[in-house]
Amino acid sequence: MDYSKAAPLNNKLLQLVDWRISVKDDGLAVIRFEGVTGSPLIIKQEHAQLFLEAYECADLVPELNKMTFVVQALVAQCEDLKVKYHEEQVNRRKLHNQVQEAKGVLNPML
Repeated sequence: MDYSKAAPLNNKLLQLVDWRISVKDDGLAVIRFEGVTGSPLIIKQEHAQLFLEAYECADLVPELNKMTFVVQALVAQCEDLKVKYHEEQVNRRKLHNQVQEAKGVLNPML
């Protein structure tokens, strides 16, 4: 496999030439990287940055859950309003028909 990847950080180039994943008999996964070049300090800084970003994302999960509950409540409210709207339309049609019938009954008398 040749998964060459280059990322310039602090004017130094990090490169990964090859990586392999193997699973031992006891189920332990082993990842082997070959051809990694670059400063270990830069890699550590990049790891720390990714670590912080992961924690920021984890902090957003409770907010996302709250938003999900709010959206579900709004969807339920919308469905309820659709049912009420339909009922009101049926009632309006009945009243309209009654008015039309009353007009029809009154018109021949005029």
